[in-house]
Amino acid sequence: MTRFREFLFVAIAGIGPVLAQTSLTQISTGWCSPNIANVTGNVSIVCKGVSPEALSTLNAHLSETEKQLSEKLAEANAWAQRYHELLALTAKLPKRTAALRSVEMMVKRGQLARAMRSLDDIIRGDKGSLMEAAQMHFLRAHVEDINFQFDLALGDYKRANQIMPEKTEYALGYGAALQRQTQHRQAIDVYREGIRGLQNKDQTQETLYDLARLGNALGRALWQVDEFKSAENEFESNLDVAHKLVSRFPGKYEGTLAETLYRCGELYESQDFLVKALNQYLAAERVLRVQTSIGNAVTLPYVLADIANIHTKLRNYKLAESYYSQARKLLEHPGSTRAVDQAQFAWILGQIGDLYEVWDRPKEAETSYLSALRIRSDLCVRMPEGYCASAAQTHERLAWLYMGSGSFPLGLSHAREAVALRRRLWKINKTLYGNALAESLIRLSVFMRAAGTDSDDACAITREAIEYATESSTKFGVATMQCATDEQQASATTGDKN
Repeated sequence: MTRFREFLFVAIAGIGPVLAQTSLTQISTGWCSPNIANVTGNVSIVCKGVSPEALSTLNAHLSETEKQLSEKLAEANAWAQRYHELLALTAKLPKRTAALRSVEMMVKRGQLARAMRSLDDIIRGDKGSLMEAAQMHFLRAHVEDINFQFDLALGDYKRANQIMPEKTEYALGYGAALQRQTQHRQAIDVYREGIRGLQNKDQTQETLYDLARLGNALGRALWQVDEFKSAENEFESNLDVAHKLVSRFPGKYEGTLAETLYRCGELYESQDFLVKALNQYLAAERVLRVQTSIGNAVTLPYVLADIANIHTKLRNYKLAESYYSQARKLLEHPGSTRAVDQAQFAWILGQIGDLYEVWDRPKEAETSYLSALRIRSDLCVRMPEGYCASAAQTHERLAWLYMGSGSFPLGLSHAREAVALRRRLWKINKTLYGNALAESLIRLSVFMRAAGTDSDDACAITREAIEYATESSTKFGVATMQCATDEQQASATTGDKN
């Protein structure tokens, strides 16, 4: 890094470039994706296998939340997963009475309030076994859950788990409901109780699989409360269970093993244990070469990208380039007009640009960034709230690249384009996008000062940034202090002349 680029990094004071490009969570790889036809106002979500009536419930809820698209997609995917679990649950009930078939039809039609009332009647009049009572409470909990009545759902999940604590599905459902309410400690207790019950059983195929599922859930919950050592121990223990499953029942549980390896790698990476993380990701890659997906969320290209990212952090740039190249080939879909395909490919191009940037190969970085920008700019036109943020980020990466190499006009041009896109998003939602616009303006002001622009113009941009900021931040400190110094110097100069 040149001395000039070092100056820029210090001047921007915490809002300089970040190695990672747009988060994977902004790219839909699960049940749901943004509705590209809707380009104004709140972005609606469409989900595979979900009726339009049920989707209206989801979109009504999401429209009331102050969340960015990536967060809405994550919530929508989790919701759709529970929706499909509910339909599978009704299909597997031992006694499919006329009343339960009616409930299933109501759910498919999105008539969730009616389905809940019918289940109320079934539960009140039920004279069946404890197992059937637990099933009905668990079923009603799912309906309440996808109807966003989380407190009611939590009560029914708890009741099902109390009636049949040995049932892994009920423990997982109750624990997940607790975690959605941020009651992570209580969820940890539920998962541990389920594991203790299973440890006393013979290690059959079903028991080992249930242990693996509860172990992964427990590991993630421990991670949520920052008990990293306990989470590590749980994941490591769970790897033994997953390996037993694969060795005893080959061809069936490789996905469980790969997921455990991947989650363990994520944990290590979060604690900057990069070599340990790399080893887990490499092991997951080996499994995924045979079974190429883990559920709906994690696939081989992203594991390859994670491996490349670790190699970049370790400065193994040649290896990083190789893994990114493999991921790129898997994510490239020539001729595809699907926004999801295009967004995924733009994401990997941005990652490759980041690699070349830190590798000090500016021409290759420029080529990758410009390729990503062309895709993201087109997506931004089609759906602003969905993709303008990633387009703005790519403009900022190019601005940083050009300013660092002394190409000031190009750098300032891209910085201004980023501000224009951030301003467009701010007009859609002032609360949600105000701080991002403020940070983009601060970057522009620092770049202007570095390029020798009149300090008054740069300070005007800085003052504008502070007006847009939705939260107090030390990120604006250096630029603000520099403006105050300029004003004092100007005042002193005027006084000397007088």
